[in-house]
Amino acid sequence: MKPIVLTLLLAAAAWFVGCTQPVKTQGGERIEAVYSGRTLSARLPGSVSVEALAAALDKVLRDRGYLVEKTSTTADISTTVARAPRRDNFPRITITARTGADATVVTLVTEPFGDQEQCRSILDAVLRELGL
Repeated sequence: MKPIVLTLLLAAAAWFVGCTQPVKTQGGERIEAVYSGRTLSARLPGSVSVEALAAALDKVLRDRGYLVEKTSTTADISTTVARAPRRDNFPRITITARTGADATVVTLVTEPFGDQEQCRSILDAVLRELGL
């Protein structure tokens, strides 16, 4: 019984360590983006307004065929919920942008299971749209 439990514990530990993603840079200005769990987070320069980021995001999502289900934008915070062009309701992505002290912070969350490649691809496209 002990070898089975030990094997399961080692497999679980390897899975958790394998899920840890290093910081990767994205865009022409080499913006650092960290993927953890189901969430990709990045700090954009403070010169990028929440409204500009929301507009670029909306364009990128619609150009890719996403159905934008909900969008809410103010000067300080923006939330967008969109579905990939598929028959079911998943995957769904929620993107939030908010102003910080010296940066605009953006987070992308893919539901239900997370998708790092999808998040990074969307972020890259938004950065290109913003000229970053």
